[in-house]
Amino acid sequence: MEYAIWDSRVFRYIFNKNPYQYHLSDPENFLSYLKMCKEITNSTGFKEIHEIIVTKVGYDITKMRSLELIMYSLGGKQF
Repeated sequence: MEYAIWDSRVFRYIFNKNPYQYHLSDPENFLSYLKMCKEITNSTGFKEIHEIIVTKVGYDITKMRSLELIMYSLGGKQF
């Protein structure tokens, strides 16, 4: 089973609001997040995005890691 990184930057990217510890430590939020990640990485359109990310990093990575990199990179402090 694959597990995706779940941290404040990813939370901020997904919900566009400040992450509080109770959001991050809620198991239901994490399970919903994993389900969403699997749906995205298994979608037809994500293959092209994944290939672009692999080219950018310069070595092979999983689709899940590509998605994590996108969310982490774009989830910096916005407020």
